[in-house]
Amino acid sequence: MHEANSQLENLRQDLGDLRDQVEEGLRSLASQSSTALRALEHLRSERDDSQRERDMLRESLKDKEKVEQGLREKLAREASASTQAHENLGQAKVATLEKQLKDKVAENAALQEEIERLEAIAERAEVDAARQASLAAMRGSADSNADLVHLRSQ
Repeated sequence: MHEANSQLENLRQDLGDLRDQVEEGLRSLASQSSTALRALEHLRSERDDSQRERDMLRESLKDKEKVEQGLREKLAREASASTQAHENLGQAKVATLEKQLKDKVAENAALQEEIERLEAIAERAEVDAARQASLAAMRGSADSNADLVHLRSQ
């Protein structure tokens, strides 16, 4: 019986050691599980942060695409307006030059008419002056003749 008691005691001791090992294993497993859970929570948090960041980047990209599209449309409108303004300016310059040319032609025509009118007046004045000179010469001749007649009669 002694031997059975001794065996029983050894078994109890082995069982105690086994319990201690199991408890140590459970504590280690609990610690590892806790560490794994914390790591898992950290990874979930990082995943959520990454997802939020991706969502924000997508929204930002959409906003940038909208802004880019708006800028492209504005540039197209401004380019069209600039082209139209350039064409209008060219047409305005041509119209201004045409008007200036027409004004100069009209001014030259008016000056030509004035020259012709003045030449006609000058020609009439020359004819009148020649007539007057001729009349004066005739009068002078008649007066001279009258003076001669008068002198002879004296």
